Amino acid sequence: MEEETKDHTPHSAQGETQHKKNWREVRATEEDIQKFLMGTLYLRHNVITGKDEFKVPEISAGAAMGIKYPTGDTPLIEWRKPGCWYEVSDRLVNSLCGMLSKQKDVNPKKIWQVIDSDFVPLYNPLKAYLARLPPWDETTNPILSLAMDVNVKGGPDEQLLFYACLRKWLVGVVAGWLEEKVVNEEVLVLVGEQGNYKTRWLESLIPPELSAYFHSTSTFGKMDKDEVLKLSSFGLICLDEIDALKTEAMSRLKWAVTTKATDARKPYAHNSERRVHIASYCGTSNNLQFIDDDTGTRRWLPFEVESIRSPYEYPIHHDEIFAQAYALYQSGFRYWFEKKETDVVQLHNKRFEVSKPERELVSKFYRVPAKNEPCVFVSASEIMQTIGGLLINRLTPNKLGRAMKAMGFVSVRSRGQRGYNVVAYSGADIDLNRTLMAQEAKPEDEVSVISGETIFDTFDALF
Repeated sequence: MEEETKDHTPHSAQGETQHKKNWREVRATEEDIQKFLMGTLYLRHNVITGKDEFKVPEISAGAAMGIKYPTGDTPLIEWRKPGCWYEVSDRLVNSLCGMLSKQKDVNPKKIWQVIDSDFVPLYNPLKAYLARLPPWDETTNPILSLAMDVNVKGGPDEQLLFYACLRKWLVGVVAGWLEEKVVNEEVLVLVGEQGNYKTRWLESLIPPELSAYFHSTSTFGKMDKDEVLKLSSFGLICLDEIDALKTEAMSRLKWAVTTKATDARKPYAHNSERRVHIASYCGTSNNLQFIDDDTGTRRWLPFEVESIRSPYEYPIHHDEIFAQAYALYQSGFRYWFEKKETDVVQLHNKRFEVSKPERELVSKFYRVPAKNEPCVFVSASEIMQTIGGLLINRLTPNKLGRAMKAMGFVSVRSRGQRGYNVVAYSGADIDLNRTLMAQEAKPEDEVSVISGETIFDTFDALF
């Protein structure tokens, strides 16, 4: 008798063969996760923060009040505030995992992998803000109105110069947000006593919906990774009390203002990445003389403040202001400063420069000769001997060289010696200069050193 063949195939109670589920029926695939996410959330990848963000579609008022769904769930109720976007977090992913696992097995890591991929579209909040603005009507001048909120010392001409510089600076802010190769290299600074809304007014320049991209600091430390990342993480950075920064910090600030891109590794990132500089700088100073830079002052746009209209009582109309700045940018408005404009700015900035004793002493004994004017050669050593003993701090050759260059003297060589061609003042000349200076002396804030005619002739059409 032959041995009966055993059938090991499982049968159901009705005698039918049981179906063994394919892994695709049990485990969620990448496509399953994508479909689930598209039906559950709006997602975007913020290119400035480098983080993924989400918004939950609005549901019925009853559900928003906590009324349970038939399944017993109120999905993602804690994130259902209308119109709000949130950063994707472990808590959210775990909640999504719980929802999807009722259909198929899924690992939270798989959901993270899908979210952190090109499945999620890129989003730039600064560009998105500018793109959604209503067009400028080209008849009003919101930037002029904004400039009039700040009453600067020096009379109408100084007020006009403030408007001209503010307009260029604002259009430069827009250009820096939009163009990868553009950096707004000028720093707008309000100078004046404490408690007159300087910092608050500058903070108010950023539109409320972009407040996360404004950064204020009263220190400027070493250019470590965190400081470098700020250049690509904020649209506007305010340096409070710039006058408190030391010379080394000023040098670092100069680098930060002008560098176009950085390489840094963000926290938890695997590699460093090239990030574009988008930040524009502004600042405040309590002291009038705060610029301490022998290489020039063209990057500074400082103005002494008489008073500022309260930003609390007179809110800034951001959409109108940025719509005008955006329209000017699109029309080809020249937001950078040309040579003749830079000369005007540097002349204006002289009253904000830290007093340089070596420059004052050089100007006491020498001046730059005019073209073809008779002059004498004076060696650097001779100049140091003449003024060095009158200074409290030691005068070095490098310090003298920077001072002479800043004053317009040209370094030359003659018979193996380095020096300068100068017009040397006699004792009588020095006394006469002192008398004339006393007769011409005026309070620094009485009038602008730049005339309105010069401003109109130098800058682009102002109105």
